[in-house]
Amino acid sequence: MYNINTVDNKLPNQINPKEKAKMNLGERLRSLRRKNNLSQNDLAKKLNCTKSSISMYENNHRRPSIEKLIELAKIYSIDMNTLLLWQEENSLSSEIPKNIVEELGEITKK
Repeated sequence: MYNINTVDNKLPNQINPKEKAKMNLGERLRSLRRKNNLSQNDLAKKLNCTKSSISMYENNHRRPSIEKLIELAKIYSIDMNTLLLWQEENSLSSEIPKNIVEELGEITKK
């Protein structure tokens, strides 16, 4: 793990790839929310959940459901690879995780 203070106030495009690779999901969620100029309250309203839930996601005390992750990707206009792994859609290394994420989405629909 790395010191959160080194990237806490940076936007995703300001974080170098090595720092991004070390970020956990909660840290990515916080960074994306800030990049999109949303407060925790704003995001909670968009996701139809509580500010406390957003805080718990960002602090890794709770994991968002697959449905919430899909909504987050839509809100931020990014694909699931970028949301979950910080990998751009055209990244060769993202092909396998993308398939896994798609399969998870299909499983939850059944």
